[in-house]
Amino acid sequence: MKKRVVISLLITLFLLCSASLFALEGMPGLSFGMNEDEAIAQLKSLGFTRDMSEIGFFFTQAGSDIRLYFSPDEDELVSWLVTISMEEENIDLFEEEIVELLARLHGYELDYDAEYRETFWKIDLYHFLNAGFDEDEKNYLIFYGDIRHEDIIPY
Repeated sequence: MKKRVVISLLITLFLLCSASLFALEGMPGLSFGMNEDEAIAQLKSLGFTRDMSEIGFFFTQAGSDIRLYFSPDEDELVSWLVTISMEEENIDLFEEEIVELLARLHGYELDYDAEYRETFWKIDLYHFLNAGFDEDEKNYLIFYGDIRHEDIIPY
């Protein structure tokens, strides 16, 4: 069951990424600069629900969650963190598939750190993407960030 949920999440993310025409759009259909209402509506349209017990903008859906970070002085999405639970998953196959999916969206000009199993993309002058496992390899993290807001980077 858990494997089917992760596979369906991957398919959904792939379809969103395939439809994207803009480099600044990322998984799952979020874009740098979106306002709060747009970002929340996008996640709700994908079946994510807001977890009000968490501080800020935290959404969950069957084995994955997304935390949104907005600029403190403007209503603009400046970064977001997607966390996918890896319980009972073939992490090598998952990593291969998710990196391919992200490369189709953001290009094959990327850096890979084999020791830490982390992949890096420079999206443009200010925006970047890091994707990789947490220390225990129990979660796969996809972080879209903005170097102008380094104080918002959650790790």
